Amino acid sequence: MTEDRSARPRRPPVTRPRILILGASGMLGFALHRIFHDQGYAVTGALRSASAPQHTACSGLAYRFGLDVTDVSRVEALIDDIRPDVLINAVAVKRAPGEAGILGMFEVNAGFPRRLAHVTAGRGIQLVHFSTDAVFDGATGGYDESSLPSPHGAYALSKFLGEPNAPGTLTIRTSMIGRALGKGDGLVDWLLDQRGSTVAGHSAALFSGLPVDEIARFVMTNVVAAPDAPTGVYHLAADPIDKYTLLRLVLEAWEVDDIVLERDDRVRINRTLATRRAEELGNYHAPSWPVLIGNAHSFYSTHGLA
Repeated sequence: MTEDRSARPRRPPVTRPRILILGASGMLGFALHRIFHDQGYAVTGALRSASAPQHTACSGLAYRFGLDVTDVSRVEALIDDIRPDVLINAVAVKRAPGEAGILGMFEVNAGFPRRLAHVTAGRGIQLVHFSTDAVFDGATGGYDESSLPSPHGAYALSKFLGEPNAPGTLTIRTSMIGRALGKGDGLVDWLLDQRGSTVAGHSAALFSGLPVDEIARFVMTNVVAAPDAPTGVYHLAADPIDKYTLLRLVLEAWEVDDIVLERDDRVRINRTLATRRAEELGNYHAPSWPVLIGNAHSFYSTHGLA
């Protein structure tokens, strides 16, 4: 069913919306913060830590510190101080050992986004929240926004339960790759740490996520700069690629020749997303994978993270 665009809320007439990003030191949060800042937006990143990340990639970026998102009153106070037009929630807990860790994961991933949506809706602020392709079990792939989620595991369930449903809220389901500001355990960081080793590339594991710099450009161009604020659930993805081919492209872009990549078809999973609604936003279609990985390498090289 085609979306009724007349139902989208109109933005107030501001030339450059003020942006607040929660979780700005994470892989996605950093890319959003850096790209919005470099394009001239007034953007503030909020961190749980007491100081800014110690990396030259963060030079010139504005931060607020000591924000514990489980303390909603402090989040509200920060919002009322910054007075953003758009708030981007890039906070998530992916791994949490023990019962206390699982409870904390659900508090951050499930409870907080829903409370946050009520806070932003009451102030007329657009909320952009990120969910994950993990809300699907990966049995078939090609999931669109009408597909019934089937989350397996605590993380997937917490992210599904945290998808807010409030006025002025956009939830983007996606998956992502990129580099961390510090020691990271994501796919690219893990791969580039394997110098001198042989690694398995899973040729039967299909992926349709995006590099975080491309996600940031999509949000800037097709969400924040759009005259009508998109709301509801949107899938954001590239054309499907298998993990073996994806890793090969990363090694080529980073010019790494001391890692041996071996094809392995034992892991079979397909959480690929269909992007019907995202394609309606400015006729968006993700670039090819060689272009995406080349752009990601250029982004990280520019900021000393390659």
